[in-house]
Amino acid sequence: MPEFKTHLAAGAAVGGAAAAWGMMSHDLNLVHAVAVAVLGTTGGLLPNLDSDSGKPLSLMFQLISILLPVLLLPYAWPYIRLYIRPGSGKDIPFFLCYYTVSYLLIHYGIMPVVKRFTKHRGMMHSLPFAVVAGEAAFLLLRPSGMTTAIYGGLAVMSACLVHLILDDLASASLGNSLKMKGPHLAGTLAVYAMMVGLGIEVTVRLLPVFRPFLKKILDL
Repeated sequence: MPEFKTHLAAGAAVGGAAAAWGMMSHDLNLVHAVAVAVLGTTGGLLPNLDSDSGKPLSLMFQLISILLPVLLLPYAWPYIRLYIRPGSGKDIPFFLCYYTVSYLLIHYGIMPVVKRFTKHRGMMHSLPFAVVAGEAAFLLLRPSGMTTAIYGGLAVMSACLVHLILDDLASASLGNSLKMKGPHLAGTLAVYAMMVGLGIEVTVRLLPVFRPFLKKILDL
């Protein structure tokens, strides 16, 4: 199977390509383009969250423990504002606590549960999981703008798919990773439930973008 460095390089290539495409086609600014590239790189590693052990797994857990609190901040901000007043001098200690607690909760609370209840090359190595990853990235980036969210979601999903393709090519067995279901029914149903739930939310957010095109088609 491809090594960690291979998936890292592939994810970086996909993320970089998506970022460059966004900059050239839709004037994505440099900061947002770098964010898309970083998420694409991370997306190339996501299927290996179900790995059994090793330093690469630990590195991925640490990376997600850092990135996820940042991506969740816009959604947490309405609640954070209830406890702090920007400029009052209390915001820095609050954010210090926010990121520290979030890191510890994700790295030492959530990730061990993920590791405990996932099987290597199970549903995280599947097409539905790649879709879930892309949908989640889109929704997490939505507060940063529709263009950034679309390119970020596409970068993560595409990087996951490249990971699966590389695994299948290495194993010379098509469908080993590019599959639609896992070995356990509960895991398969959980991923499909997430895909449908997130998919509905993504569709609602994308509807204003596609409404002019839909209207044009219906008027034909």
